Amino acid sequence: GKIYEGMTSNFYVIASRRRSNLILHKKIASGKEQARPRNDMILITAQRGILLGVTRKAVLKLAREQGLHIKYRAPLLNDSFDEAFLTSSSRGVVPIISIDDKSVGQGGVGAWTKRLSQAYQVYIQARSEFLNPKK
Repeated sequence: GKIYEGMTSNFYVIASRRRSNLILHKKIASGKEQARPRNDMILITAQRGILLGVTRKAVLKLAREQGLHIKYRAPLLNDSFDEAFLTSSSRGVVPIISIDDKSVGQGGVGAWTKRLSQAYQVYIQARSEFLNPKK
C-alpha cells in the first residue's frame, strides 16, 4: 500500500496538516487577483528505497524555498491527500490527477503542483547551457 516511485521517477503527495481542502489566498499583482496556495500544506515523499536523482533534489529545494513543509515517508494509497505528482529528469514535474480511477484532490492539477512545476522550469532555464551559452 506504499507508493515509492516509478521506473525512472519519484512520487510525491501534498496534503493539508488539517486534512481540509486547499484554501487560496488572494494577492494583488498587476491589477489582477491571483490565487496562491496556503502554506500549511505538507509535501510527503519517501526518503529510503528510492532514486536519489538531481530532479528530486532540485524540486525538494524549490519546495522548501516556496514555503512548503516536507515530511519524509512513503505515501500510502489510502492516505487522504490534495495533490500528487511525480518527477523525472526527462519530464520535470508531472501532475497526477487520478490513481486507480480515483480522483486526486479536486481531480485537476493542484495549486502547489503548478507552482512547483513553474519554479522547476525557471530553475532549469537558468541552468541550461543551450539557453545560456558561455562566451
